[in-house]
Amino acid sequence: MDAALGPPAKMADREDELTPMMAQYFELCRAYDDSLVLFQVGDFYEAFCEAAERVARLCEVTLTKREDNTGEYPMAGVPIDNAESYIDRLLDAGYRVAVADQVEDPDQTTGVVERRVTRVVTPGTLTEDELLGSPDNNFVACLTAEGADPANAGDDAGAETYGLAL
Repeated sequence: MDAALGPPAKMADREDELTPMMAQYFELCRAYDDSLVLFQVGDFYEAFCEAAERVARLCEVTLTKREDNTGEYPMAGVPIDNAESYIDRLLDAGYRVAVADQVEDPDQTTGVVERRVTRVVTPGTLTEDELLGSPDNNFVACLTAEGADPANAGDDAGAETYGLAL
């Protein structure tokens, strides 16, 4: 498994001692262990540990560190205003990206700001114009099948109904 995915091993060793914010990041990484988690901290999406090293290399951003009472963790961040271009680079490298946004106003809370994954971006789920490659056609299709209803027997008894949306 790619070390940039899942809960960071360095944090797992001290999971019970993590600060509330880092514990929140750790839990999101555990819940979305098939995705690289970008975690909103103010005006940036940040990643820590192995994920930070990967983000820094692929997105060509500075690798820094975050230090607390449990240790020192590599950290890399991308500005929220330009996040789509960085997410595109991560997708091109083969990653699924789980975007965790702050879902409450930091000025209105006294504890840790609540964050939730608000979207998981994959090459097959792109809807953002910035990521689609404007000159290319992009199609979405949905196909459904429904079994026949014996109560409506007649000439079509046993026939299935199909629906297609483009």
